[in-house]
Amino acid sequence: MGLGRVQPEARDLALTVGQVLDRVGAAQVSNVVVTGGEPLLQQQSIAQLAVALKVRGHRIEVETNGTRTPTAELAQQWTSGTCLRS
Repeated sequence: MGLGRVQPEARDLALTVGQVLDRVGAAQVSNVVVTGGEPLLQQQSIAQLAVALKVRGHRIEVETNGTRTPTAELAQQWTSGTCLRS
């Protein structure tokens, strides 16, 4: 179930960390993927969200294009994965 599916009229919708937590809780999911654009441009907010999600028992993944280096605080919160090269 994707919480971030964008509808044309909702393209500029900005959510607070609390609102995202409410939506994740309502969706009853265990894994949360942060993606879209370049999430590491918003590292402070993403770090706050990741800490709050981890405390609630969620697994966190961040999809990045690799042009930004994550802060140590943020990198400690997410589950690392493997990147497949084509």
